[in-house]
Amino acid sequence: MSLPQYRQSDLDDESVPLVSAPEYHNDDKETTDPSPVYPPHASRLEQRSGGSPSPPETIAIAQRGFPSLACFPQDRIELYVPIPIPIPVPGQLVPDSSNDNAINQVQVTKSWVRVMDEGWSTFEYNPPSRLAVQISDGLGDYEARKAHEEEIAEKEVETAATVCLSILALIGFVVFVIWLLGAIV
Repeated sequence: MSLPQYRQSDLDDESVPLVSAPEYHNDDKETTDPSPVYPPHASRLEQRSGGSPSPPETIAIAQRGFPSLACFPQDRIELYVPIPIPIPVPGQLVPDSSNDNAINQVQVTKSWVRVMDEGWSTFEYNPPSRLAVQISDGLGDYEARKAHEEEIAEKEVETAATVCLSILALIGFVVFVIWLLGAIV
């Protein structure tokens, strides 16, 4: 099985071509936008559809980039994209232009959501700026992780108890020495 390759951009003269151009040239996927809306005063833009990699191709690219992912099967690797989530800020009102009422000011935060199969079709025209990779739990992974976390918590408690008892023993020793010195004098 050969790993998927990204096509070389015509604008990037410094990159080394990964494949030869005739392999990926496909005239039936080329379209021309007669009147682009953005950017203003733009000329005709040549677009190529079908350029975004599929989920297995994207996972294979991530596995190539991060060799530690190669030991996991593709069905356990999940991809996440950031989306903006508006959260109203209580107590901070902003005047609403549509009517005379004031509305809560909105703070936009980003949250990572998992990309499902239905979402990949939108990436062809609106690709995400970045992707996050996460390994999903396999059989027994959750229980093993919980046991490991409990073991670490027990060691932390034991360490804290040992430090406290050592400090108390030191204080007791100092008090005992002072008492002995007071009894001798």
